[in-house]
Amino acid sequence: MRHSGQLEMPLLHIHKSAEAKHDLLLWFHDDGKATSENRAEIKNYLDANYDVISIDFRGLGETKMPYKATSPDDPAMAQLDFDQAYV
Repeated sequence: MRHSGQLEMPLLHIHKSAEAKHDLLLWFHDDGKATSENRAEIKNYLDANYDVISIDFRGLGETKMPYKATSPDDPAMAQLDFDQAYV
């Protein structure tokens, strides 16, 4: 999905069939886009005739930097696990 000109936000469009029109459900989760762990819940929505759009609204997703940041303002940040420190 493109927004504000050149900015891109990766998304997943999960659907059963492109032929029929379905209601649309936006999937937001604290951990980013839907994954295989969400398969059963998403299948329930597909069976109820929804298309599912999953967006990593945090803007971290595929562009997440593969390292932890440290901060002189918050030395405890380095002690957090990767996801806590990053967010």
